[in-house]
Amino acid sequence: MGIVSCQQFISLLTDNDGKMLTNIFEDNVRDFQGYNSVNKEIKDTINDTEDQKRFALLNNGITIVAKKVDVTGDNVEIYDYQIVNGCQTSYVLFHNREMIKKETYIVVKVIEVLTEELADRVIYTTNRQTEVKSEAFTSTKHFHKELQDYYNALVGDFGLYYERRSKQYDMQDNIRKANVVSLATQTAAYVATFLGEPQSTHRYYGELLNAYKNRLYLDTDASEPYYIAAYFNFFLDKLFKEGKIEKKYKIFKFHLMLGMKILMADASIIYGKARQQKKICEKIFRIIRTESELQRYSSTAFMCLQQAISYSRINDADQHRSKEFTTEYISLLNKQKNAVDSTEYLKNGDVVHCTVSSVSEYFVHVEIKTQDTRNIGQIHISKLTKKEIKKCEDAVEIGDIFQAKIIKDYFDPKYGWSLTRIF
Repeated sequence: MGIVSCQQFISLLTDNDGKMLTNIFEDNVRDFQGYNSVNKEIKDTINDTEDQKRFALLNNGITIVAKKVDVTGDNVEIYDYQIVNGCQTSYVLFHNREMIKKETYIVVKVIEVLTEELADRVIYTTNRQTEVKSEAFTSTKHFHKELQDYYNALVGDFGLYYERRSKQYDMQDNIRKANVVSLATQTAAYVATFLGEPQSTHRYYGELLNAYKNRLYLDTDASEPYYIAAYFNFFLDKLFKEGKIEKKYKIFKFHLMLGMKILMADASIIYGKARQQKKICEKIFRIIRTESELQRYSSTAFMCLQQAISYSRINDADQHRSKEFTTEYISLLNKQKNAVDSTEYLKNGDVVHCTVSSVSEYFVHVEIKTQDTRNIGQIHISKLTKKEIKKCEDAVEIGDIFQAKIIKDYFDPKYGWSLTRIF
């Protein structure tokens, strides 16, 4: 710990092109918050000649963690470092570096950390002196850094940015706020979509983090479901904004997200098992890459929602917060999905194509060309031809293909459907 020249400290913040090294703040709880009241006071201290001389006394200073620290006399060399406390001061100093005098100093604490667990502990304790809510520290965990990297890898495809640190993208004019996913939004979206509890998302995200801490942001989770949940949120916000879904239904937005996930994949709830999560997400990614398909699934989810609202006996004002309503909605979604996925669709009266598989004296056994798993049937000699015949072999042989009509429902796996040949 020591007193360092502000000019020398600013050199730690500067790359070879004279620009700021923003990546050294990745482990900070918050990004630069702009010139709020606190940061304006820091700037005013720099602008005041007398106060600038007292900068080391009037400022809380900087905390740096590094993987390696070499000390030789008054010289300190640091390697692989992060500024974990003092991000706001660093930005203000850098922005106003032309005004900084040689005799201006700042208190700097350098900590060599050997483990990630110790680094997390340092970040937490050094920031507790400032007004940072405890839930904000969640985003400093390793999982969130990996999740941010995953978002960055897909920016070209979907254009979303994970705001792991507060106001991280506020200074980048080329990024629309609608495309920025905050920790609060990410948390609510995932709880609704992949933990199946949209009725809980009205709660403050700090409460959600605590309530779902054993199912949320686990090191053994995949990044994919978090990203998909956020993209569903982004897509539905767009539909509401464009008036494609009436705004009165916006309180059910998180229910619609769950509905889309169930219709595209299934209603399973899996956490902490990355391989299984990725398999589910593969199905969803194949769909959401085509906006028309995504629109179709959102429309189906919305129709199921309207049906659930009309059927429910729960008070209208309480439906979006009711676990019972969510259960009713999921039941309708599963019914719809099962109907779409069903391969059992043949019925009495259908005309089908048949292939003769065996011939006995009075019956012809056929295989029906269908995706229905119930694909066998039989035709009695009286339903085989208009001519009078003594045995079925007089009219057909194995391998013959013809049309027939189902005249009796599926009986059992031995005999199947009863049919009559179409002459």
